[in-house]
Amino acid sequence: MRRLNIALVPLIAVLGGALGCPPASAQPTPAAGQNLPFERLVVPTTLAWSALPPSIDPVMGTDGRIHLAYEMLFINTVKLLFPNTAHGVVRLDSVEVIDPAHDNTVVGINHVVGPKNENITARVYSFAKPSTCMCADDYSHELGPGESAVMYFDVTFKDFASVPNEIAHRVSASAAVIDKRLGPAAEEPRIVEDPIPPRMAAIGGAVKVKTSRAITLSPPLRGDGWVDGNGCCAIVGAHRFTIMPGSGSLYTPQRFAIDYLRIDAQGRAWVGKATNAKDWRGFGAEVRSAARGRVVSAADRYDDNIPGEEPKNITPANIAGNHVIVDLGNGSFALYAHLKKGSVIPRRGDFVNRGQLLGFVGNSGNSGAPHLHFEIMAAPSSLEVNGLPFVFDKMQYQGAVTGTWQHFLDDLFAGRPVRIDSSRSGMRTGQMPLTLDVMNYM
Repeated sequence: MRRLNIALVPLIAVLGGALGCPPASAQPTPAAGQNLPFERLVVPTTLAWSALPPSIDPVMGTDGRIHLAYEMLFINTVKLLFPNTAHGVVRLDSVEVIDPAHDNTVVGINHVVGPKNENITARVYSFAKPSTCMCADDYSHELGPGESAVMYFDVTFKDFASVPNEIAHRVSASAAVIDKRLGPAAEEPRIVEDPIPPRMAAIGGAVKVKTSRAITLSPPLRGDGWVDGNGCCAIVGAHRFTIMPGSGSLYTPQRFAIDYLRIDAQGRAWVGKATNAKDWRGFGAEVRSAARGRVVSAADRYDDNIPGEEPKNITPANIAGNHVIVDLGNGSFALYAHLKKGSVIPRRGDFVNRGQLLGFVGNSGNSGAPHLHFEIMAAPSSLEVNGLPFVFDKMQYQGAVTGTWQHFLDDLFAGRPVRIDSSRSGMRTGQMPLTLDVMNYM
């Protein structure tokens, strides 16, 4: 039977006492990468997973590693097969990223953390449960019957040559282990009539990795002390946490987006009064075009918010506040958001050159402190769109804020200075800033 490239691959759920399965705790967990004898089977199962979106974009970070940052959607469909069951909780014992072209070998280093540096690797965030903090309390190893959830990945490699052309995912749960190998080419698969073994692992969720490199840009800002306060990749903060439903699809618009906040030489974001936007170091800084292109959207009618206060009357239409969107060609669009009211210079239809002044950093739209929201998108929309990676042609890496992302935010609004680890400082080319990096742009 020929190989099938199936985007959504199911995995059997543990149904507990409802179907007479032994409890999950009584089952040994298979060793990572274990290969067991396999007969080509069709197994009616209950857990499905697929990547969002259906391709992965590699990018070089300031840590010198290639990052594959993406999300997987998991669905426990036990109610579909067994509508009357009262149980059906699936426990995810492990999720491994593998190379299907090389004997399903585990590849890369996958590691993601929450705002307080809690390890959330191979844990899921359920759409059925309201988010409380984006921290570890929002994640779990389990999925209830009918639940859907997202799992975050940041798989890193030492260089581009090490990145596979395609990756898949070996998911082990508290059910029987099956290693998906190809059966005889001319043989039909056997359908399993009683598909409830004690434990299981399956390989699926295959997804192509783009071979093209990330777009190279000039930085949109000038000067030192620019902190990537909310970005990619290993720290799952507000940007990576954001998954938008729209027009029947799920989008990841801010996977690579950066919120730029500025600190002074003492590590302070503001001096004076926290509620006065003018006292924030970044307020009013020049925002310049990162590349040549045509302006497809420009807005300059929203008031700047009071820093530290919850923005009022935010809607999908005004979430970006005063902004500029530039069509860079080849399906790439640059968004410069939360600009200062009255500062936006170009108008829709204008052509702008690399380095041209677009406006000034403000605090409009869905913004609680003066900053520039910058991202590259696959369409001219800040919501129904997938984010794209990018690198800067030249920049000086000043270091990284020490401590956790949550501590950084707490110190930022309290007016306390943040500390910078400058041990790896120096000039960089062709890299993307990562969350908590501090940059000097020339």
